[in-house]
Amino acid sequence: MITAGEILNDCLLPSWPRPSDLFERACWCTELESGLHRLSLLFNEEFHETVSLIAAGNFTSPLYELRFPTSPVRRVNAGRLREELPEMFFSVAYVRATDAERILSRRRLYELCCEADPDRAAALSVVNVADLERVLTREEASGFFVTDEKPLRPVVVRVGEEG
Repeated sequence: MITAGEILNDCLLPSWPRPSDLFERACWCTELESGLHRLSLLFNEEFHETVSLIAAGNFTSPLYELRFPTSPVRRVNAGRLREELPEMFFSVAYVRATDAERILSRRRLYELCCEADPDRAAALSVVNVADLERVLTREEASGFFVTDEKPLRPVVVRVGEEG
């Protein structure tokens, strides 16, 4: 059976060789990576469609079998623990932060944090752009915005081209 690496080395690279110029090679790598990524998405989609056809049609093969592997994931049967050892349950139980936010609201969680540890709450407090724009006009809010530069992946472009 031919491997993906052999296909790359034997078919693709001879037709589209690795450039010796480092800048050209960086561009070549980006184009190759992008193309292979798009191909991998297409093949992944085709794989799942094909597996669905095999499973739905209950097809069999003398050479292959379709398996659905699983990975064990341990979890606590919280209901049983709550019922059989309620004190232990309440000593280790918690509500995920996202669920607590849904139950209490982001604002109420903030207030509780301020009550519990005002200094840490003050140091960790944040305001998002959308929330500020809901309570101030765009002009009023604009003075409170800071734009930081987030590093992105380097890009090599030909001189004179936009990147």
